[in-house]
Amino acid sequence: MPGRERRASLESEQRLRAIYDGTYEYIGVLAPDGTLLEANRASLEFAPGTARDDVVGRPFWETVWFAHTPGAPEKLREAIARAATGEMFRVEWPLRRPSGETVVFDFSLRPVRDGHGDVVFIVPEGRDITDLKRAQQEAQYQEQRYRLLFERATDGIWLANQQGLFVDANPAACRMLGYSHAE
Repeated sequence: MPGRERRASLESEQRLRAIYDGTYEYIGVLAPDGTLLEANRASLEFAPGTARDDVVGRPFWETVWFAHTPGAPEKLREAIARAATGEMFRVEWPLRRPSGETVVFDFSLRPVRDGHGDVVFIVPEGRDITDLKRAQQEAQYQEQRYRLLFERATDGIWLANQQGLFVDANPAACRMLGYSHAE
């Protein structure tokens, strides 16, 4: 019976490791003092050549993920201190890779409490949102270009919704009709 329980325990641990390492998000486990206890495979890929042994057992703010971004270690140390008291921390954070490339992360620290309500672990989680941020910036740029062309066009332009109601008109259209934009 003990052999079967041990085998089941190992299989369970292997399944959890597969899930943990199989996610594309950067996930780890911290002690309340900020010591990194565990890091998944995706987080190690942030800096090629980084192994678990390079980061596990170190203060999280001293690891490769934050060392290359000015001010990041101090900000992270403060956030971990707050998370250790039970406060959730979340921010969009541009971080610099060792290569110098800047990557934007949706980053959080989530406290994990025991049955007595004490914080026993902190889970750091990061999702690379660099492409999303670039797409948002591009959409804003295109909107600004459109708005500039729309406003400065000398021909009258009206925009209507699917019900045929006017939703916008440029200044030239307002002048042609003798109405203000609000009218």
